[in-house]
Amino acid sequence: DADAAFALIEASRLSEISGGGGTWGRGEPDRAASAPSATSDAPLVKVLDRPGSVQSEIRIGRIGRSRLDANHHAALVYAEIIGGLFGSRLNRVLREEKGYTYGAGARFDLRRGRGPFMAGTAVETGVTAPALAEARRQLATMQSAPPTDEELTEARDYLCGTFPLRFGTATPVASMAAALTVLGLSPDEPDHFRERVAAVDRAAIALIADELAASAEQIVIVGDAAAITGPIEAEGFTVQVEADGAASA
Repeated sequence: DADAAFALIEASRLSEISGGGGTWGRGEPDRAASAPSATSDAPLVKVLDRPGSVQSEIRIGRIGRSRLDANHHAALVYAEIIGGLFGSRLNRVLREEKGYTYGAGARFDLRRGRGPFMAGTAVETGVTAPALAEARRQLATMQSAPPTDEELTEARDYLCGTFPLRFGTATPVASMAAALTVLGLSPDEPDHFRERVAAVDRAAIALIADELAASAEQIVIVGDAAAITGPIEAEGFTVQVEADGAASA
């Protein structure tokens, strides 16, 4: 599972950091801290080898927003435009125009600290490289081609319209109450969700796009390394294959 692989790689990186950092005390998350900067080198793709696989699971990750950020609603709208709605940019191009996949999506994992943003799809092995390249191009369009009025309206309307439907039973209400308590947010915070989503404009989306583009990128693919490594490298990426716990470039 590519999501699990992505999480394992991130956990490994955190373990390396904590191993050299001594004992860390508990503190408040630094929500204003800048995300690690992206490099100008050829993007690194970590391939978790699954010999003989007929499809590849692609995940592209960057550092996203915190649930405690006042503008986290803009991140939600951004995610719908690029990979949440059926007519999102990723799904429209990768599925409808290119025919690479049955579906592509993107989301923010909003946490107390800055959580990840992740875009992903599953494609036939033979189109792994062009699908990866196209997915990154579509992500880049959020900077080069700001959302249209139609995209903004559709994303905001969807989020506002479906929000009340999330609380049709006691379980999601209890889950929301628990989350608000853990995060230290006011119990009436959900009451303002729709008005804050409705206020998200093109400038707020541009800020999210700029932050994501400037943050460090992680690309993980689970697939047949022998079949996909060459084509991925031909697209301008550096490939690192990982199998049985060992890595080879």
